[in-house]
Amino acid sequence: MRRSKSRPDASDRGAATLDVALLSGFRFQCRPDCGLCCYASPAVTVVEQRRLLQIEPEAPMDPGDGGYRFIAPQGEGGACHFLSANRCRVHALRPFPCAEYPLLVHVGSRPQATLVLTCPGLDLSALDGYAGGPAPEGPPLGLKSELAMVHLEMGRSPVGEWIGEGMRLDRVLRKRWSPSLEATESIERRLAAAMSRSVPDPGSLVPPPRSDGLDSLPLLFDPGLGRVGLASGTDGLELWRLRESGGDVGEVGSYPVPQGEPALDEAGARRLRGYLGYCLRRDSLTWQRFAAGPRGTGTLEDDLLRDLAELRAAVLIRGSAISMATGGGVATFGVTEIDRGIRATDADWLDRRTVGRIL
Repeated sequence: MRRSKSRPDASDRGAATLDVALLSGFRFQCRPDCGLCCYASPAVTVVEQRRLLQIEPEAPMDPGDGGYRFIAPQGEGGACHFLSANRCRVHALRPFPCAEYPLLVHVGSRPQATLVLTCPGLDLSALDGYAGGPAPEGPPLGLKSELAMVHLEMGRSPVGEWIGEGMRLDRVLRKRWSPSLEATESIERRLAAAMSRSVPDPGSLVPPPRSDGLDSLPLLFDPGLGRVGLASGTDGLELWRLRESGGDVGEVGSYPVPQGEPALDEAGARRLRGYLGYCLRRDSLTWQRFAAGPRGTGTLEDDLLRDLAELRAAVLIRGSAISMATGGGVATFGVTEIDRGIRATDADWLDRRTVGRIL
């Protein structure tokens, strides 16, 4: 899940229109048995601190920058201090990072809203509409209050200044690649190229080992497994069950990385293609590559396609591990296995460093 992050100084506000196209077609309904989004340390403003401390004066807060502090977790890899038996004790006064979830707003040369697809409350069937051709249309369902909170936070943040910085930065950074991304290249062509590339490992999306600490692990929720952290082990991928109070309940198991890519049925291939198409439309894809820099002498398009191919590999590898943990694995991946891989990967992907801003 997204870990602690600083929040902006609101000294310079700017009006900007939020691009919500990537919310189209999705449905959201929070799962009360999950609580995964609470396994984080949200940043809180001075006003939010004051409200929370009126409820619990001794609530632990960790130091932050610019007047912000962070709600401390209950222990290593544990849930937010205010979570109890999967219920937020301050839900009505929860801070903005909690109130916006599962939305995330990236600001490069514009503010763009996307969804954290790790959240099990999101119906991933909408991804099929991003597999090529026109993207889905129509308003999202179940995200009204989250969108309202985002618009409120945008009004308090220096978004106009960020956009100006982003437009200047975009022009400078694109000069590092020669030639740069061709605007005429179609999404369908890029998707086909990304789907056809075979990558032996998921590159920067290899999970850290358990010894790096539970706080560093990508997290997921599975109805059969509960909340687990994904770690690299000597024999493959390890799954560790998380404890709300901190620490782990124990290892679910260790699962080998598949030798070669698994076969995909038609529905599974469409879902994976749709996920890559969705990520291709995220501004953060390019701005993460800006942060990482050129891989070599290739074009920006070459580097972005390599990123998508590594993301594809991560989804397949993680989906395979979770499938083995929950039912022994399958020979051919369908929608169920791909969805497991997406949920185990997406928040980790979005957590990568970007030279843009995260609201």
